[in-house]
Amino acid sequence: MLPGVAEPTKTFLPCHDEACHSEYVPACKPVDSVLIIITERESSFIRYYLVLYNVASTIGWGYVFVATSAHLLGLTDLSRLAPITSTPTAKSAVLRYLSSVPLFQSLLPWSTQIESRIPSPLIPYLDRAKTTFTAVGWQTAVVQTFAFLEVIHALLGWVRSPVATTAMQVASRLILVWGIADKFEAVSS
Repeated sequence: MLPGVAEPTKTFLPCHDEACHSEYVPACKPVDSVLIIITERESSFIRYYLVLYNVASTIGWGYVFVATSAHLLGLTDLSRLAPITSTPTAKSAVLRYLSSVPLFQSLLPWSTQIESRIPSPLIPYLDRAKTTFTAVGWQTAVVQTFAFLEVIHALLGWVRSPVATTAMQVASRLILVWGIADKFEAVSS
């Protein structure tokens, strides 16, 4: 046993590291050539912390889901600002006809081509979807930013995720949220 480390009472994991002096050591994990011994008390704290982190993450993403759904269903003040075009107009009828003619398909903007193929009862949802970033973009960015803690968890060895893979996944999402969606008006408008 290592000096200064309290002897555990229950949890033992097999250890195949030559630095260990016995066959079984409590939660023995080699990280970057350094042997870390986690006592049972620290293990309980880490377990409770990770559960709390996952609960908070679930609540955050649940809030984003509910806010997005409420916006798309027209239950928020911001969704009422989105233009409702459920009744067909002469312009929409002409565009719908032109989009069905192969000669004119390439001349029409892509947004018109998409809208011409959507059934008219779904057009209000499409109009509200265009303002979704304004409604929940900030909340999504805040919740997504807390994912950087996943990299720290992997780095400390608290979870069995590879650090490099976790860092790449989190970085790609943060780049999308902060580097692209926040900086380019075409995405956020």
